[in-house]
Amino acid sequence: MFESNLLKIIDGFGPKHPIKVVAFYILNAARSSVKSITLEPQKKMVNIIYDGSVAEQLPVARYAPVCGRIKMMSGMDLSSKERQKGNIKISMLGEDYNVKVFSHPTPYG
Repeated sequence: MFESNLLKIIDGFGPKHPIKVVAFYILNAARSSVKSITLEPQKKMVNIIYDGSVAEQLPVARYAPVCGRIKMMSGMDLSSKERQKGNIKISMLGEDYNVKVFSHPTPYG
């Protein structure tokens, strides 16, 4: 299980580090009672979509490290470009979460 206290885990990393970015998105979603987070790569930016609405954008250059971090946390094969599924078990904000993760190829990543 990926252990909770995200604030302790991310404390030592810079603001652009993939560990901090992923933790930020997960924590933000939990605080907002978001049920679905989608990363949608485009040509220059990656849309971060919460429950069907674009909430933020991430520069495409930061997508591969963030995607790799999510794949690692969910037990996926980092080198595979095929469809995969996994999950992340996490405890935070006094609750346990089971985050289902799906990965599939797209034209931009």
